[in-house]
Amino acid sequence: MKNTLPFLLLVLCLVGCGKSGPDTSSTSNSTNNSAAKAPSKPVKQLDVPSLIGKSKDEVKTIVGSEPKAEMPAELEWRITDKYDLDVNFDKGGKAKDVTYALPSGLNMGIKTAEEMATLAGIDLAGKKPDSDFESFTIYKGIPVSGGTAEAWFNKISETFRSVRLEVEKK
Repeated sequence: MKNTLPFLLLVLCLVGCGKSGPDTSSTSNSTNNSAAKAPSKPVKQLDVPSLIGKSKDEVKTIVGSEPKAEMPAELEWRITDKYDLDVNFDKGGKAKDVTYALPSGLNMGIKTAEEMATLAGIDLAGKKPDSDFESFTIYKGIPVSGGTAEAWFNKISETFRSVRLEVEKK
């Protein structure tokens, strides 16, 4: 009886837990889960520099959808789970600045200005920031249609949330 009781307790524990050996499924799942959670490299969502100097109709064509709001000198888009976009126009009706931002209300950010530039289609290859502040990183001389622009990357809580591309004054 002394040997039977410990044996029965062991059997009951194994049956009660639904296991009879090591848990190999959790080991393989953790490998799969960590692979699924690996950060992915940013991919261009929009060619923001191509919008500079364009008319409202040309901007709508490039973006590929109708804006959420249209004012005399501004167009606004809120592309769900992708980006927010604001385009401002000069008196001649040409886009003079564009703000590309991560979607409003999402708790996310991008680690570097270069990664944010990739999302917005801004080529920073070989460029160093002209100014680097706590909340902004600025690059000048970004090629755009008909000239160059300044790119102002906005940083909030150690992550980049938006970039504003504005035609440089001559």
